Amino acid sequence: MDSEPLKQWAYYHEDDSWLRIGVKTALAREKSEPGKWKSRTYYSTHADPNQRLRMHIRKSPRGLPLFAYNPGQRAEIERDGGGESLTHLLYKTALSEIKSTTLKISNLGKDIEISIIDSTTEKRVWLQGRYYDIDVFYHFSSNSDFELRWGGMLGLEVHHTNPVNDTKKTDLNTLRIPVIEVDVPAKLAYLTTADNTSPEREREYIEFVKPRLSEYLWGKMISNPKSIDYLERENAQLSAELKRIKIEADEMREENNNLHTKIRQYRRKLNSERQAVVESTSEHNLAKQRYQWFEQMSVLRFLWFKLTRR
Repeated sequence: MDSEPLKQWAYYHEDDSWLRIGVKTALAREKSEPGKWKSRTYYSTHADPNQRLRMHIRKSPRGLPLFAYNPGQRAEIERDGGGESLTHLLYKTALSEIKSTTLKISNLGKDIEISIIDSTTEKRVWLQGRYYDIDVFYHFSSNSDFELRWGGMLGLEVHHTNPVNDTKKTDLNTLRIPVIEVDVPAKLAYLTTADNTSPEREREYIEFVKPRLSEYLWGKMISNPKSIDYLERENAQLSAELKRIKIEADEMREENNNLHTKIRQYRRKLNSERQAVVESTSEHNLAKQRYQWFEQMSVLRFLWFKLTRR
């Protein structure tokens, strides 16, 4: 089991309640209550109580006491992951409590202002017998096109230590659920250990993070589907554009036909005018010849009269 994740904190079940505890705290309590804390069953840090796996206290290869998974759960660990860190848990809680933000999505190159109508954590979705829990799920409104494109829904996956795997990305796309992966900046990580944390410190951290998340929320799109309503609008716009282009093509075709008609008319007119010019030129030449002949006849007649003295 050495390849399986070891944890500094875990859940335990007491009086129908789930409580969190750090490994050092558990060992400290064992000293005051021998046999009650070291050998009891602990549970993994998954958010869903039904998903939590059994754990126990053991020493790591470096000799540090940590929570380790009980044997025989390898398949469940591979399917559900190793649970979440305190930073992941508290960051997720802060994201679920903000009322508005500006999404800055790196692979979209856009800023999207949203108002959050409601939010839930660990929203479970199913696909062909397998399920996923989306860290935070928003219903939102926006003045941008993305309200219609995403159907007013957006999932957030918090990336602290483990990024979303490729199979989950593919399935989320298949389910047509828009999801962004949100990184936890190192400067916003929760640095208090599981043994030193308290509800007051955790609430202080959440309230510290919320204003920063409300201003900007940086992330990367890992599932970017289009809603049915958005696709129908796109289809209507494309149909209208196609109709407009068809009308323009018909008008251009009609204009082209009219142009060809005018060209034929101009050609006939030009040919007619050319014929007229040719005829006019012939008549002019004939008249010129007649005039020259008349002049010649006049000269001959004058000479005749001169010679005959008539």
